[in-house]
Order: sequence, then structure tokens, then C-alpha cells
Amino acid sequence: MTATGAVPGTADGRAPSDRVVTDCAAAWGAVTEISGRPVLAAEHHAGALAGERAALDADDRSGRWWQAGAVRSAQGLVEDDPRFGFVEALPRSALFGRTVLLAARPRGTPLARPGPELDEALSTARLINIFVTCFDGVCDEAPELLPATLPYLDDLFARFPEPPPDPPRTGHPVVTLVHGSAAATARLLGAHVPEDLRGLAADVVRGAYRRQVESLRVGVAPTVDAREGLSVATFAVTLLVAAVWARLDPPRARALLGAARPVGALFGWVDDLVDLPVDASRGRPNMVAADPGGIVAGTAVRWDAVRVVPGRLRADGVVTVEDLDAVLLGAVWAWLGFPDGPQP
Repeated sequence: MTATGAVPGTADGRAPSDRVVTDCAAAWGAVTEISGRPVLAAEHHAGALAGERAALDADDRSGRWWQAGAVRSAQGLVEDDPRFGFVEALPRSALFGRTVLLAARPRGTPLARPGPELDEALSTARLINIFVTCFDGVCDEAPELLPATLPYLDDLFARFPEPPPDPPRTGHPVVTLVHGSAAATARLLGAHVPEDLRGLAADVVRGAYRRQVESLRVGVAPTVDAREGLSVATFAVTLLVAAVWARLDPPRARALLGAARPVGALFGWVDDLVDLPVDASRGRPNMVAADPGGIVAGTAVRWDAVRVVPGRLRADGVVTVEDLDAVLLGAVWAWLGFPDGPQP
């Protein structure tokens, strides 16, 4: 699966297994031994997640981004068909998109202060993660929906950053969510891409979609490297949002996008860690299972690579509003399911 901030252990929010809890605690121990820093409290995270649930419900009722009621209809499928449990993770996915965008905001730019531009950028980051969660869910759990899903997406991404066509009316709420969130993302992001970033933006967005589609090739099992590359590509799109709304020039935009590799590799690893039992039961490649160094060493290596990102960005003239590695530390803790309980 790609990096979307899903609930640890399962896509549908059920309690994780004892093994997942133990593995997540081991990974968290590796991170805190290196950083030794407190993270946001569980109560704060729970409040933010409740806010995302309310925002998602409001979006669904208003039909702002997709056909009204699609989320509720998709959630109604879960009881009869647990494959669609991934829709239960949408509030967490949206919150993760917000978190990454807020972590990557450069100082001295329109994103550094509250206002309509920050609101638009946050909406776009939320939509990216909603799209990734739903599309990834279709690819992994409901491939019979792909014939109704792919033609519109192929057209949309081929046109980007030009305005997308209107999504078709479909009979399946999950396909409606995939199309609606993709169209809204392409419309918002494409309308703000300046001329000097259009080529870069097209490469990043189309590249991320192409990696997902390539993973669907019949008879070709996705490799561990391909899974990590897909996670990196997904993060690059969110960092592109930060670069576009911050009005970075091409050199600084490319510098910010360079952070996608270590950050995407870390969260791809964390995602595979919480998915380890499910991937093993289905015969899927998994970064954690394939790493001979084990959970602690693998997590430590990837977290170390993220910790040096702020220094590299500063050297390239990009200084973030927030302490980037501290925000991402909190995101790791939340994704692992609060392995040590509430933090100070």
C-alpha cells in the first residue's frame, strides 16, 4: 500500500494484532532513542482527528468535491463487504495530508500565515490523501472496479496541469470518490501552478499516477523497491503543493521536492510495518519483511535520513515554519498507533 496514514493493523480501524503492537513499539523505541523528543499528546491528535471527521462529513453533505453522499454510501458498503474498510481511514488520511503540508511550509511565503492561500493548500493536501487512499483501496481490494475507474483518470492526468474534465456519473460510490477527489486536486493545483513550474508539476503528478498504474500490470508482482518508489512519489505531490502555494522559484521547489525521498521512504516503511501480517497472508512484497536488518535497525536508518532534511533544505534556501522533523516525529507516533501511550 502507499503512504496514506491508515489505522495501524487494519485498513478499517479494527484493533491491531499483538504482533503489530509489539512491532510498532519496537520501531518507536528506535526513533525515540535517536531523537529523544516528546511529541504531540494523544488528546491533541484525537481532537484533530475529530475535526477531520467533521470536515469530511461537511464536504460529503455539501458535494463540494464529489457527488454529495458518496462517503456515506461507501461507508455503508463496509458491513456487507469488508474489502471497502479503507474508506473508514479517510479522516486519518486527510489529517495526514494536512500534517505533511503544515510541516513543509516555507517561512516568508504565503503559506507561513493563516489566510485563504493556506486554506486552499491544506484542502488540496487533504484531497491528495483522500484520492490515494481510495484509489489504492480499489487497486488492492476491489480491482473489478478498475475498468470504471481508469479511463477517466488516464484522461485527467494526461491533461494536467490543464483543467480536468468533469467526472462521469457512476453507480459506485468509491469510484465517485476516486474521480471526485482526483478532479478537485487537479483543478486546485493546476490553477495555481506558475509557468516556470508547469513542467516540473506535470512530471511529479503524472509520475506518481504512472507508478500506481504500473503496479497493476498483469503477471508482474510489485517489488519492494517499486512500493517504496510509489510512497516517495505520493509524498512528492504533497510537497509540490507546498512549493506551488509558497511561490518558490524552480531551484527551491526542486530542493523541497528532494525531501520526498527520505520522508516517503520512512512512511512507506512505517506503512509496511503496520501492514506486515496482512501482506504476509496475501503474499504481497513488504519492505519490512524483506529487510535483513530487522525492524529496529531499518526504522533507525530511515529516521536518521529524515532528521538531516531540515539542514539540507536550509542550505538550499528553504526554511520551514515548523520544526519539520518534530512534526514528522508526531506523525510517525500517530501512524504507529501511539505505541507508548500518551506522550508528555
